[in-house]
Amino acid sequence: MKIQELRDKASMLKREKQSFLNDTFFWVKLAREAVEQLPDTKFEFEVPKAGMAGKMRTVARNNGQKIKNRIVNRDIYNSAFVSLVAAVEDYLSKIMIWILLCDNKRIKCTIAGVNFSKEISIVDLIDKDKDALIKSIIDQRVEGLFYASPRKQIEYFDKALGIKIDNDIWGKWVEIKARRDLWVHNAGIVNQLYIDKVKEFKLCDLGDEAVIDEQYFSDCVVILKILIGRIDREIKNVYKV
Repeated sequence: MKIQELRDKASMLKREKQSFLNDTFFWVKLAREAVEQLPDTKFEFEVPKAGMAGKMRTVARNNGQKIKNRIVNRDIYNSAFVSLVAAVEDYLSKIMIWILLCDNKRIKCTIAGVNFSKEISIVDLIDKDKDALIKSIIDQRVEGLFYASPRKQIEYFDKALGIKIDNDIWGKWVEIKARRDLWVHNAGIVNQLYIDKVKEFKLCDLGDEAVIDEQYFSDCVVILKILIGRIDREIKNVYKV
């Protein structure tokens, strides 16, 4: 990949991801407004019927206000939040791959504590061309990084890719990822793993529920947009035509 292609693809991806963040913020607003219009008393709706593909059945909820409050103030935000974090992880992964494809020498940089082992067999040398081997090694590099901690990924962006972002921005990203993990793996309850991951960027105490409310969700969208924008700016500063 040439430098100009890297810059162009990175700019296009930035626009795509920031547009996704904006659209998600918008649909969350629309979804909350729609749910708020449901009756406060009993209401009914259809759901897929277990064991019968394509069939639906009607279910009722008698405490409309309670259900509405949970959906509007918790469920919608939680679902959208997980989606936002996944989108930014995809962005970071693609950027890593493109930079390494553009500047293969950066592949040599390793990070302590990250499994970067990649054996190249004689069969690979015979059957694959150089570009295919490089792509295989890059894919393994990025896969290893996404099994490592966010702080190791940040270290790789700095040392291997030359992308330097303010520690405050990276720290907030670490907290966002750690909070996402709580909702995916621990019902949103803060555990010691969260405390260890976020360190000085901790926003919740052990045993608390790591709430995703309107303010946190809005702040999250802002931070993620800033992170993407800063990385794109660094790419243009570091990788000049």
